[in-house]
Amino acid sequence: MDTQAQLSEILNILKKQQEYPGDEITLDSFMQSWFIGMKSSIMPNTYNKYHYLYRLHLKPYFGGHPLTKIDIDMIQELVALKANQLASSVVREIFSCVLKQAMRSAEGRKLIPSNPCTFVKLPQVKQDHGRAMTDEEICRMMETSRKSWSWIAFPILIYTGMRRGELLALEWSDINFEKNEIRINKSWVREKGKSGGTLNDPKAQSFRVIKVPEALMNLLRRCRVNEGKGRTYVVSQLRSDKRVSPSNFEKMFNRWKKKAGISKEVHIHTTRHTYCTLGQEAGADAFDLIQQTGHSDPRMLYKVYFHARTSEAQEKVSDRIGDRLESILSA
Repeated sequence: MDTQAQLSEILNILKKQQEYPGDEITLDSFMQSWFIGMKSSIMPNTYNKYHYLYRLHLKPYFGGHPLTKIDIDMIQELVALKANQLASSVVREIFSCVLKQAMRSAEGRKLIPSNPCTFVKLPQVKQDHGRAMTDEEICRMMETSRKSWSWIAFPILIYTGMRRGELLALEWSDINFEKNEIRINKSWVREKGKSGGTLNDPKAQSFRVIKVPEALMNLLRRCRVNEGKGRTYVVSQLRSDKRVSPSNFEKMFNRWKKKAGISKEVHIHTTRHTYCTLGQEAGADAFDLIQQTGHSDPRMLYKVYFHARTSEAQEKVSDRIGDRLESILSA
């Protein structure tokens, strides 16, 4: 056998050794199984978002390609295209949270030799942590929302820092009127394809019992006697004892905001920013605020469990923020 023939045979052997199952598996086929595996490990909202991002931004370009044929250059080219169309944060979610994680799974299963996303450069995201509402905005929003059937929603949000899903899932039975406490143990969130929502457990650190200032408890007592009479849910639909859908609540919140003349940058989650800011201004300890809000901060290495009891420190946080809000609203 001459040298050329030997070299050809060696190359053929190496080629066969380098073959991977991903040569015969398209990205779309793999993603179907990947999403099935992911469904039980991430929150429904996150699952729906990732599924949407894949279908809209990745499938049209790479869906029919074998896994091993999707290389760095192809991905980088698509990143550049999407960077001109979408916000940098969305581009990073598409390629870092969806494609990169899926390809890591494919690599781990030895379907491909390596993850092609590893060295792809993604656009930098300008950090925008939002802002807190001003004293004047709080007053205007309180006044505007007061005229609505679901008027109690804004006071709850601003006095507790509760998340939207936690608010919409809240039942009267979750409120301890004797101890001024609210138990957070579920979340009502939007689910793609459903007109209402779906009931989920909150994240582990969000199971908690929070202290509530007397000012809010008085509002809750009034609401229970009037709008809440015979109702299960604290924030319920006008004509039936059913939870308000997340999308409808967002529309209602935006109507309040528009009538109050508040800028578009303020949204439902801004009330959570505001609660924490008020707590900081009132001298509340950050650790106690985490207990109240169920916020996840790995530096604190702290999680609040379902059976956790509220502490005296939490009560101080609640009272301080309640006093601060009362001074704002009575000014």
